[in-house]
Amino acid sequence: MLTRKLGWSSLLFTVLLLGLATVVTLPAAAEDQDWHQLRGTYFITGDNACLLSPAGFTSSLTPVDGSAVQSSSVEGTVRLDNGTGTGEFTELILTHPPASTTGASSSEYSVSFTYTIADDGTLTVTFTSLSGTVLTGPSAGATFTLIPPPLSGRVARDGNAILLSSIEPTVETLQIVGGPSLPRICHRTRVQIPVHVDRED
Repeated sequence: MLTRKLGWSSLLFTVLLLGLATVVTLPAAAEDQDWHQLRGTYFITGDNACLLSPAGFTSSLTPVDGSAVQSSSVEGTVRLDNGTGTGEFTELILTHPPASTTGASSSEYSVSFTYTIADDGTLTVTFTSLSGTVLTGPSAGATFTLIPPPLSGRVARDGNAILLSSIEPTVETLQIVGGPSLPRICHRTRVQIPVHVDRED
């Protein structure tokens, strides 16, 4: 009887010890993930809101003469490869009253960018090019270029989620190819999840 009791006690101690080991080693495994080396294809979705001012903005970031507001939703895929990236997106855009021309449109565009990841997981994305085509709406068929301001956010420890957003108000210029340029200030949010992640052997 004493032997049986000792056997159960020993088994219980072993189970508890294994459980403790699991709890201790899980964070260590997460720490071993090298999030500085993101590689693979990610699905991305998000939204934008832009304040448009054809005459530009003052030094205090207020419209010079008249303004309009646009909002949009975005989805696409991005390819990350150890510090550089490319992406393909589609966007649905609404122009809100009291703009002189209100309505809806859509566009598609491609981007290229670089990115850096700090030791605390902070991710900074710097765009190097963006070009696209308006698909529907009053300006259908027009092409455009743009260099958006940087985005900043965080990478999950396992690399399975990336959150990005605008970090400060910055005047950017949407350039219609062969047409006018449009100064605007936008804020953007993005969520990325992996659909295929390359693993180095």
